[in-house]
Amino acid sequence: THGFVSAATEQFADYGTIYRRAIDRDGPLEPVDGGLPRRLAGIVDTGGIATRGSTVAAIDRSGSLYVSHDDGATWSRPCEPLGYSTGLQILAN
Repeated sequence: THGFVSAATEQFADYGTIYRRAIDRDGPLEPVDGGLPRRLAGIVDTGGIATRGSTVAAIDRSGSLYVSHDDGATWSRPCEPLGYSTGLQILAN
């Protein structure tokens, strides 16, 4: 299981990056890859990353939604940009 955080040079940066780190052992934060762009369009706000079990979702400032079903190892972009969002949730079936 991993923890996920986003980082950018400033609040209104042109791009941001998502990092992950295993939560059950020490280690560095590492940029997420596996299909997720290294540079996302604008920042990913704190509420723009959601997890539920091994599913992780992130939405950037442009509204591009990225989803992983394997704890962030691989990612897909299941739809066209949704528009600006301030939060994201993963709901149970």
